Amino acid sequence: HFSRQDYGRARPYYEHVLSIPPQFEREGVSPAKRAELAAVIQRGDADYLNREVGYYVNAYRRVGFIHQTEGRYEAAAQSFLSGIRLQAMQEIFYLDLGNLYAMQSRFAEAERWYRLALAASPRDPMILCNLAAVCSETNRLEEAGHYLKTAIALDQNFPQAYYNLALLLARQNAPASEVVDNLDKAIRSGLSDPERTSAQDLLQQLVHGGVDPADE
Repeated sequence: HFSRQDYGRARPYYEHVLSIPPQFEREGVSPAKRAELAAVIQRGDADYLNREVGYYVNAYRRVGFIHQTEGRYEAAAQSFLSGIRLQAMQEIFYLDLGNLYAMQSRFAEAERWYRLALAASPRDPMILCNLAAVCSETNRLEEAGHYLKTAIALDQNFPQAYYNLALLLARQNAPASEVVDNLDKAIRSGLSDPERTSAQDLLQQLVHGGVDPADE
């Protein structure tokens, strides 16, 4: 139901899952062991107990996403916060909370959660890219550029980082060639719509029209 966006049917299923105390809580599994189990999940060789951690992480995230999609932002935040209390894979929920507050333009709260996510997973390009977006929205352009360049250094095939860097450079009145180079890299590395269409349009204007990218 969730994959078909039939959220009215999906949500009761996930809420039922979450109404049952998980085995790892009933058995008093320590936070250190839960972190170890989460690492096993990410390697893909999980036993039953490990998969159960994943089930509960997934259920809290999906219930939160459904609330977020339907505009119940406080309920979404509560679902993500409940997920953090699992004490496994917290950085995922930190990122979810950052995204939730960013979409509401609550940038101070978004930044707080992104920084917690970054502390837990300092080499995650997505976290760096999202933190850069908050810095850009609050006019800390140099700091935003630092995070985007770090994200690209960690993943040279990350289209969103190249695209965001191109827009940032345009705001900073950087040479058009630098904007063009990052737009081209964004498109070549698989940028998806609607950003891909926007990037292609701006690229064509810069290459053939000679427009000032800062006007875009």
